[in-house]
Amino acid sequence: MDPIMFSDTETIENDFACLRIREGILYAVYKPGTVIDLKKARQVTADRLRLQREKNYPVFVDLREVTRVERAARHYFAHEGSILLNAMAVLYSTSQTRAIVNFYIDVNVPVIPTRAFTDQYSALDYLKPFTR
Repeated sequence: MDPIMFSDTETIENDFACLRIREGILYAVYKPGTVIDLKKARQVTADRLRLQREKNYPVFVDLREVTRVERAARHYFAHEGSILLNAMAVLYSTSQTRAIVNFYIDVNVPVIPTRAFTDQYSALDYLKPFTR
């Protein structure tokens, strides 16, 4: 796995995720072993909105280290948690995470264009047209 590298951006970090904006893309990189419940979903959304300062962005979500995303969190992210986002690319690396992402896309039906990727460069290429 290639690491997601940052150097020149503001960061908001909490106990389970690191959020940054770089070159018009918002990055949400989850920490190892994270179980995303509704409380964490709301916290990461609040942190993200603070970082965004009312500007719309595409988001790159790195779920490679996430253990589980609970149902209520998936529903929240697909709807209320998508405010000020215009597209989402989700990076996964295991069949378990792929199942989570596919379930999110097919069942929760996000309100923004959302695709899953195993390669971070393909994911970022997908998001580039959504940058301003």
